[in-house]
Amino acid sequence: MEFLLRTSHRLTRTMAVAGGVLLFALAAVICFEVVARKMFAFSTRATEEYSGYGLAICLSWSIAFTLLERSHVRIDVLYRKVPRPAAAGMDVLSLLAVAAAVALMTVNAFTIFHFNFEFGSRSNTTLQTLLWIPQGLWLLGFAVFDLIALLLAVAVIRHLLSGDLGAIRSLVGPPGLEEEIEQELDASLQSRKAGLGAEPPDNAGSVVADGNSELPR
Repeated sequence: MEFLLRTSHRLTRTMAVAGGVLLFALAAVICFEVVARKMFAFSTRATEEYSGYGLAICLSWSIAFTLLERSHVRIDVLYRKVPRPAAAGMDVLSLLAVAAAVALMTVNAFTIFHFNFEFGSRSNTTLQTLLWIPQGLWLLGFAVFDLIALLLAVAVIRHLLSGDLGAIRSLVGPPGLEEEIEQELDASLQSRKAGLGAEPPDNAGSVVADGNSELPR
């Protein structure tokens, strides 16, 4: 089970990163479109259509990673005040609720995809895009989310039967304040290790250390 969860985390992280790259690419294309229309009276005639496809794919490809990271918005006013068994029940209920909602979306997305794939439907634009291609990528994100939700449900049921309520909270419960602070500190440390933090040069303090030097007024 732990191996499956680690593999799922790597997979969904890759999908989320791909969605983020796609989002930045869409932003660049939209900026180009705005400048081209304003200054050169030129249009690609593809930005509006493909930005819609791209945003839909970004959404579906990121929700599974968001679920594993426990980053979905939850109102936890009561959650923090109830006993741990009741909180575990809320965790299970919230997981089942979001899984059911996305499962319904997946069924509808598959219906649309299958219809357009079977009939070879194209977009009603000058580009005549085959609709099943972006819809297939959109459907893929929902399908991965359903598989991750099912995997989490199995893990939660195992912990529930064994009475390990703390494991349920760490798996699907909302992160607490201390945990969020720890995550931010870990992220900051990883950024510094990756070289994102600028290191001062070796002679940066030489002017200050030299008592005869004068700062410019």
